[in-house]
Amino acid sequence: MIKAAFFDLDNTLFFTSKFVETARKNSIKSMIRSGLLAEPQEAKDALDLIIRKRGPNYKRHFDILCKKFNGKRFADIISAGIAAYHDTKAKEYIPNKKIIKLLQSLKKRKLKLGIVTTGLKIKQWEKVHRLGLREIMDVVFISDDLQNLSKEIMLINALEKLKLGSHEAMFVGDRIDSDIVSANKIGITSVQILQGKYQNMVLTNEQEKPDYKIKELSELKKIITDINKQTLSKSKRGRFFFF
Repeated sequence: MIKAAFFDLDNTLFFTSKFVETARKNSIKSMIRSGLLAEPQEAKDALDLIIRKRGPNYKRHFDILCKKFNGKRFADIISAGIAAYHDTKAKEYIPNKKIIKLLQSLKKRKLKLGIVTTGLKIKQWEKVHRLGLREIMDVVFISDDLQNLSKEIMLINALEKLKLGSHEAMFVGDRIDSDIVSANKIGITSVQILQGKYQNMVLTNEQEKPDYKIKELSELKKIITDINKQTLSKSKRGRFFFF
């Protein structure tokens, strides 16, 4: 019987890949208008390389980009990129009505809900609050809040917090290598949502195989209903009556 649904955040409850692409494009446009000496595509390619080398959480991507094309760091150009990025965030980080409605419907079914995600705590908590998820969730586990625990350990902690067994929960995420494997290792029903850059990851072993694949979160309602019906059916078949 499924009594709890845990969700990854990025590319699961929020389409992060799309946001990042839009935000970077808008930042580059703004920097060029402010004097960055580069064409849009070459600036994008350079920024992508900087981010790959430095990591997405490095705080001076635009400084390096500006120095690369203009010879030194100009505060005007750099701040134009930062402002455009935050303007995009304000437009994109808004509650998704379909997702909120789905989560509320799951709550009405008496399911406990949780977020289990990796990343910097300030960035991830900002998404949780801006997306209107905080009030809906019973538990929120973010790796940076918890000494960078793995998803597997955070899922175990979430189960313990809600006093549930692994067979009573499902975990929905986009990545095979972290989300699905973590759920499978501890016996949680694993659901891969096919969106974002990880949707076509190739399986290398049986432990990476999700129990279910979905294209839309709305498909979860039927999956949960079917699992719970099967559980009840097995329970009834296994009963013995003594007179």
